[in-house]
Amino acid sequence: MSSKLGVQNIAHTNGTVAATVASDGVVDFSARPTGTSILGTQVNMASTAVQTWTSIPSTANRITVFASDMSQTNNNINGALTLRVGTGGSTQNTGYVCSSNYVSSASNAQALEDTTGFFTYFWSASNDRYGSFVLERMFENIWICKGEFAASSGSGVTVITFGRVGLSGALDTVSVGTYNGVLTHSSGQVNIKYES
Repeated sequence: MSSKLGVQNIAHTNGTVAATVASDGVVDFSARPTGTSILGTQVNMASTAVQTWTSIPSTANRITVFASDMSQTNNNINGALTLRVGTGGSTQNTGYVCSSNYVSSASNAQALEDTTGFFTYFWSASNDRYGSFVLERMFENIWICKGEFAASSGSGVTVITFGRVGLSGALDTVSVGTYNGVLTHSSGQVNIKYES
């Protein structure tokens, strides 16, 4: 024997609606449940300098930005894949503590620091990136970033980025793209996932 409960709203005894059930069965919560994970839509970065996501929910505690086949034609830091965050719909380019280094199978190793964003060291024309940046809220508006990338340069390059940034308010904006925000990518795809 089966039974069915038909309701349009689920409410607290005080009348506050917690969820609404649409005619197609989709449930819309008045407040996002904790422990949820939202995956965005993949964005093609060819001929694009920077991809920006706004309206990141204030409940997000972990944000992952994925990058695949990210390639550009510049041989210096201006083309380096870089992540920035911010509040109020725009990103900030100050206050970062970031160190990035690369190692290769040719026993080369280099490191560089920056205060304007979370960047990936090792740049070479047409050298691509595969990997992700992971942002985690340490407390309040302090965020820790870890980036791990591989580059298909034929020399076994691995790039690691670590850092932190403090914001003046709740993080609601994330961008990824070239370091100077002007140079465009020749190929690549990015996506975002945030978790409460």
